[in-house]
Amino acid sequence: MLPKFEAARVWSYLLAINMPANERVNMFMAVPTMYMKLVEEYDNIFTKNSRMQEYIRTVCTHKIRLVCLYFCNLYLKI
Repeated sequence: MLPKFEAARVWSYLLAINMPANERVNMFMAVPTMYMKLVEEYDNIFTKNSRMQEYIRTVCTHKIRLVCLYFCNLYLKI
């Protein structure tokens, strides 16, 4: 777990850039805001390079086994 969410750093972990194979991320759980930040980072950095897009698609499809979106409702006592 990272101490602070930074989209660029999360992408480097998801893609296992400069990481040993035994430290590769294979599960990712986040709240909707985090996913939006990852999409924004993807759009800003990766959309210009089709080879990188294919690499990301391949890594995410074959190496990451679980991706979850979670949130919780907060119930207030009225």
